[in-house]
Amino acid sequence: MRFPVQSPSSRCIQRWVYFQPIVLLLLLLQTHSVSATELPTVLAPYQGQTIYIDFWASWCSPCRRAVPWLNSMQDRYGNGSFTIVGVNVDQDSAEAQRFLTANPVNYPVIYDPNGKLAEYFDIRGMPSTVILSPNGAEITRHIGFFSDKTEEYERVIQLVVKGK
Repeated sequence: MRFPVQSPSSRCIQRWVYFQPIVLLLLLLQTHSVSATELPTVLAPYQGQTIYIDFWASWCSPCRRAVPWLNSMQDRYGNGSFTIVGVNVDQDSAEAQRFLTANPVNYPVIYDPNGKLAEYFDIRGMPSTVILSPNGAEITRHIGFFSDKTEEYERVIQLVVKGK
């Protein structure tokens, strides 16, 4: 979005419009899912990056199968312009913690026990993926994880990382 001659106040408004989806996401997380002290360490370092949000639950078999692949994608593409952020929707965070202890991940995980973030993104099944552009706009989404589609999933990541 372009604005005419930019005064300091119009630049501020432009930034707000440009980053509004990310700001709303951060506010939602801050008030419902992530404490104010956790929020900066979880998402602030990724502002301006493409974010692959993986909604998952410990009871979800496809979610569990996706973890090694997600770890490998984070290793391969998590270079500063792309990151994976897991969003766990278990009502009992202890269940998620037990799963993560047995199956470590190399990307940040946010707990969403009340489902507010899942509701915000209109998540309809587990696992679900939402990919956000660096300006916070939704690029794509899909439901499920199928081992025979990992090449297709990776092609999407490659295109997103290249900015196409």
